[in-house]
Amino acid sequence: MSRYFSPLRVGGQLVDLSHLEPFTIIIQSEKVDKPLRIAITFSNHCFSASHGDIPHPPGDEVIWDGRKMRTFCPTRYRLSHGLPDVIRSLEERKVILAAHGASWIHTLTIENPDGPYHLFLTVKRSSNEKRAWQDIDVIVESAYPETRNAPTTTGHWRPFVLVCGEAWLSNPQKPKKKRRR
Repeated sequence: MSRYFSPLRVGGQLVDLSHLEPFTIIIQSEKVDKPLRIAITFSNHCFSASHGDIPHPPGDEVIWDGRKMRTFCPTRYRLSHGLPDVIRSLEERKVILAAHGASWIHTLTIENPDGPYHLFLTVKRSSNEKRAWQDIDVIVESAYPETRNAPTTTGHWRPFVLVCGEAWLSNPQKPKKKRRR
């Protein structure tokens, strides 16, 4: 069986990441008057930090996010075990748009470390090739406890279900108009 994330070697031990396997949730959208099948995936930012933000012990695997090196973060990893349940509860929750406009943020309060825990989500309509089994892609781009400033946001808090319905109604892959010659 192929795993989404292979186990990671940290401190001479293998760290299991199977709790972050992709899954699907179904939510009822009043906006589109149908159930939406939402495919959930996680990025390695849910259990790693930027290389240099925390010490990278010799011998530990370097994690690549496709562009930059990252380091295993024990705090993010510990908190990532709760992410699947948080995602499953988003149907009753609200999100707010990040100021850069590329992702939605859901924030909850945690006790250890004390304070806010921010999830950054990309919500988009699934590609035509995937629509036989899913309607929406939700990628948990990052999840971390607030250690510095709160993320900058724009707009108002909106129901996650509404955001998914709007994503489904959007058509980002509109065909280009052919020019007449």
